[in-house]
Amino acid sequence: MNEEKQPHWVKMPTQQASPEEWTRFFNSLGRPNEATAYQFTASQTDFYDNELVEDFKNIAHKAGLNQQQAKIIHDGMVEILSEKYKQSQKNCEHNQQNIIHQIQEKWGTNYPLNLKRAQQAARHFGFSSEDVDHLENMIGSESVLEGLTRIGEVLQKDTSLMDMNLQPALASAQSARQKRAELGRDERFLEALMDKSHPNHQEAIAELDRLNTLIVNEK
Repeated sequence: MNEEKQPHWVKMPTQQASPEEWTRFFNSLGRPNEATAYQFTASQTDFYDNELVEDFKNIAHKAGLNQQQAKIIHDGMVEILSEKYKQSQKNCEHNQQNIIHQIQEKWGTNYPLNLKRAQQAARHFGFSSEDVDHLENMIGSESVLEGLTRIGEVLQKDTSLMDMNLQPALASAQSARQKRAELGRDERFLEALMDKSHPNHQEAIAELDRLNTLIVNEK
């Protein structure tokens, strides 16, 4: 007669247990000896961050998870985040198409000309040639594209820029170009420049005019 197999009991440490006792307990439940021993299949999505996965391994190890438990959580979170990422991409593309469609309807036959003016302004801000060519696909709002169009129009026809006084601090066209490129990446400056109701709107326009004047005068 076969002897009945007795269950293997693992004693749960008390709250006063030492770190060594908890280590023996977690290891007895199948936790790897080291956090780096966890094995996960990396996702091929853009959001997958290998450094973040290493942080998760450390947390999983600290929590006492075995390989199977950690893998279930890892795979489940990757699946959830993947769906959210795909939906976010779709929403961005949909919103971008709506912006382009709305501004095309608003500008009508002037759309090509206005877009050209916006691209001209983008060049003055130091955008790359590739970004300029696909400017309408980069813009996050209608107001930004319209703002660039207004700037491009001013740059194209306002000859008074040539007669403005320059700040002594701007010593050369090269430094002006450098400063203009920096401002083109400054969200606060762009907000003031694009928004007519912004308290610093006129100051932003004046600053951009001064930079453009120095650059044009050296040519």
